[in-house]
Amino acid sequence: MFDTVRTMFYNSVGFNTAEIILDTGDREISIYYHLNDNPVQHIWQRLHSDTKLITMGIAHGKSIEYLVSELNLLLIKNNLPTLDFPIIQEQLNKLHNDFVQNENTFIDAQRMNLLIHAIETKNNILTDYDATIKFYKDPNSITFPIKEEYKLWLVNDNKWGYLLLGFGTLGKSWNEIVKTDDTLDDLNIQTTISSETSMIFNAEYPFLKSPERLLYKWSKTSSHDVPLDNLNKLSLGNYLLGEIIITDVFLNYNKNISDWYVPNHKCKLMWNKEILGFNTVVKKINFFNSDMYFNTLLDHSQLGSICIK
Repeated sequence: MFDTVRTMFYNSVGFNTAEIILDTGDREISIYYHLNDNPVQHIWQRLHSDTKLITMGIAHGKSIEYLVSELNLLLIKNNLPTLDFPIIQEQLNKLHNDFVQNENTFIDAQRMNLLIHAIETKNNILTDYDATIKFYKDPNSITFPIKEEYKLWLVNDNKWGYLLLGFGTLGKSWNEIVKTDDTLDDLNIQTTISSETSMIFNAEYPFLKSPERLLYKWSKTSSHDVPLDNLNKLSLGNYLLGEIIITDVFLNYNKNISDWYVPNHKCKLMWNKEILGFNTVVKKINFFNSDMYFNTLLDHSQLGSICIK
């Protein structure tokens, strides 16, 4: 029976496992993912099949003081007024809008955009445990169009351990518009697949469909025209690339296997901060076929013990 099920874990195109090698500053570790068998992942894997140089994004877990300091340096470089504390959301919205409308006039425009988004996340204590890693191939010049059918693979909950396609789009998604209560001037739906990647290591919403709930409530009081009658226009979420495999890099930190499958368990948040940290660099990506995820699920669920008589 298991041999038949095992074949479901292989991909119709490309490989089914990715090893992402990280340098945390203290050590080098490997994180393994089971790659989802979908056309977005197939294209993303192809883009990274020959990656040699990797550029890192902005770590949201860094302190707001650090993020604002970095942004202020770029604002000075662009002869723009700097930010002062307390940071006001309306101020960030205006700055982001100026940036979106006049992208080509700014120096280091993409980094400014990423810093603004990172600062906008610093609204609760759990963001201090957000060790999400964002990276992309350098150069990140090749893109492929997102077909309407690819929206089947949008996921709207950024769960710890997900591997997601980066937004890679100038402007804000509907979810970002809702979070920042911004105008629709900066709204932009993702239309392309690039090498931009997010390794999600953050705190999760405490219940299902939270982003949808927030958007729905906001839409009922907002003066903006929200296309609830055509959900494809919302394009909510990010495209799924894969799921993490719980290996010894986690179990050496906390040996209780079941803890790693509990949303927002303390061991995950502490591992984010104490092991991964906020200065981690992606060194390399390796793709290969394996039974790692299948065997891990059998072992950790103990399903084999009840199925084998």
